[in-house]
Amino acid sequence: MGKYPKMSELEQRIRRIFLDSRRLYGSRKFKEVLEQQRVYVTGKTVEDAS
Repeated sequence: MGKYPKMSELEQRIRRIFLDSRRLYGSRKFKEVLEQQRVYVTGKTVEDAS
C-alpha cells in the first residue's frame, strides 16, 4: 500500500490483527505486522489507532 490507510481502515486492520493474535499483541507488534503487509506507520499512529 505504501502510504498508511485512512484512520478507520487502520483501526480495522489493527482490530483484525488483535483478534487474530488471540488478543495478545501490543502496539509494537501491530506495527511489525502492518509493515509485513506493506503498511508503514509510526508507533504513535498505531498507539492512537489502537
